[in-house]
Amino acid sequence: YSADIIAMNNTESLLILVKSSRYNIDTSCINEILTALPYYNNLQNSSFKAVILTNSIFLAATNALATEKSVKLINQLELVGYTSNSQSIQAN
Repeated sequence: YSADIIAMNNTESLLILVKSSRYNIDTSCINEILTALPYYNNLQNSSFKAVILTNSIFLAATNALATEKSVKLINQLELVGYTSNSQSIQAN
């Protein structure tokens, strides 16, 4: 099952998929993490929120599908903002 990072604290659990690419990220990443969610929910007895990080940009279709499926997408511009401002990632 495809997930790179499991992040948990007292209030939320994040299942994070990291996509590194020189090209825009297509919808296949949404299917990857959604396939992994039930496995990790069962394994950790938790309810994970799906997050996908990239050093690139997501295609419009990927953004639309992520919204529909409640997957948080973080692209290169947002990622720089998180690292430079010490913000925490919220998977709304």
